[in-house]
Formats: sequence, C-alpha cells, structure tokens
Amino acid sequence: MNKVSPKIAVIVINYNGKKYLHDCFSSLIRSDKHGLTDLVLIDSDSSDDSIEYCKKNFPMVTAFKTPSNLGFSGAYNYAHEEIRKSGRKYDFYFILNNDTTVDCQGIFETAIELFESDDNIGIVAPTIVNKENIIQVGAGDFIFLTGTTLGMSSGKPYKPSKNLYLAKWASGCALFIRTDLFEQLGGFDDYFMYMEDVGLSWKVLNAGYKIVADSSISVVHFGGGTDKPSAFEHYYAERNRLIMYWQNLTTPIFVLTLPLFLLFRLALLMKQHNFLIAREKMKAIIHAFSLLSKFVKRNRSLKKDMNTIKLFLSKIKGYNK
Repeated sequence: MNKVSPKIAVIVINYNGKKYLHDCFSSLIRSDKHGLTDLVLIDSDSSDDSIEYCKKNFPMVTAFKTPSNLGFSGAYNYAHEEIRKSGRKYDFYFILNNDTTVDCQGIFETAIELFESDDNIGIVAPTIVNKENIIQVGAGDFIFLTGTTLGMSSGKPYKPSKNLYLAKWASGCALFIRTDLFEQLGGFDDYFMYMEDVGLSWKVLNAGYKIVADSSISVVHFGGGTDKPSAFEHYYAERNRLIMYWQNLTTPIFVLTLPLFLLFRLALLMKQHNFLIAREKMKAIIHAFSLLSKFVKRNRSLKKDMNTIKLFLSKIKGYNK
C-alpha cells in the first residue's frame, strides 16, 4: 500500500488586499508540484470584493469570510474552526500573509521532511525576504526581561543554505505549524493584531516543542520591512506584549518580572521622539492592566516558567536532532 502524503492547508489571511491575491495564489500553485496543499483564503470582512475575485479567478481556493473584522488572530482561529467543522484533515497549516509570493521550489516537501525528522518540532519558519532579496525576518531571538524580539540576520542579503537554527519565536507572516498542536494550544490568542505570533511561539515552547528556522526555504514579503509602524500599530504591539506575559507566566513570576519589564518599556518610551507614538504606547501599557482579567491564563506551572525562562536566556544555536 502506498504511503499517503501529509497534507498542508495553506491559510492566506486577507483584509482589503485583492491586489495581492493573484500573485500570492499563482505562486503557491506553481510551488506545489506534488499536490501537497489545499489553498484557503480567510477574508476578514473586506469591502473590496476580494472573495468574489478569488472565487472567479481561483476556483480551487476555499474562501471563508468572517462576519466582522476579527483581526489577524481572530481570522486564523475562525478559519481553523471552519476547517474543523468541514471534517477535512490536515497534518500541517501554513500560515501566510496575502502580500507574499512563494516561488521557492520544494518549500512544502522541505517543511514536511523536517517535521517528520523530529516529532518535537512544532513550528518550521522559512526565511522572509523583501523583493530585493534582503532578509526581513522569519524567526529569531526573544529577550525575556525586556519583551524585545530580534530577527535572525535581518537586513542581510539572503543566500539559501542548509542551516537549521533553533529559534524562540516565528513570524506570523509565514510559518508552518502542526495542525494538532495548533488545536491543542487553542490557536492564536485573541490580540486582534500584533504579538500574536510571539504569543503562539511562547505557547509552543511551553508545550515542550521546538521552533526551527530553515535557511533553505524562503517567502517574498512585499509589505513590512522598512515600513514605519503607525501609532495605531505601536499601540497594539505595546498593549499585547504585556498581556502576553500575563497569559504565559504564572502570577508570581509575572509580578516578579514586571518591574524590570516596565522600566525597560518606559525607558524606550522616554527615547521616543514622536509624541503621538509615545502617547499611544503609554495608553497601551495603562490599558493592558485593565484588560488582564479578560485574558485566560495559559500557564500555571512554575516548572514551565523555569524551563521557558532558561530557554529564553540561552543563545540561539544551530539545530541538532
């Protein structure tokens, strides 16, 4: 009997991004030579006829439209529920932004092979580059006491290699994750937008799985990179950073680490020359405290705290099975 190949659901998020859909889905179709993927569009209540465009031009894509704009995290969780209710089974999800192209031959085979080589790999992160082939981000380090994320090799020219690295977070722009693990962890925490990919990564690590960055596979991202985040984006990133700590740490460790965390965040605030951004960040920190009770604690184990903190404090290194 022939072995059944693992199946990947490529879930593309979209909000008023019709202009990106042709290049994105065309590239995905070109890259899947062996029928390893099903293509899914999750549209967060767009007003630009994205769904109609997709159905007309890419009838092989399963398209869902959310009842309202659920943001990044809500849209992906909605897609997961719709897929689950449909009864379709997938081994892996490929979470993907719409403003991307995936012309990396063998990307799906490489991700599957890596997952199958080690049951403890929870996420595989490709390298994300811009149209000039400069690395934007893909995965990276996480500075625990400050809440700072650092991208691996960001700003450097991308040269494919066979190097694999353990990472502490993976970018939600493009990541592979085991479907059963996504289900087990409750998907993305509902932050609406920003830091939900770091939050998911934290949950993956807390569950005892690894995040592996693969330098041999890549995705081209046409947004982000050199774009300067708006005050709106700064607000959500700052707010959700604090909420993420609350959810993924036990209350005693959260209280112990909070003073240093706040001192660093406020120090960054004082260096901010843009008054509007500084104001939004301050509002975000204050607002976050009023929201903590609305977000479920994900971790109540001091042992998990210690293991995760130890991992966060370690250096990123090459991956050995």
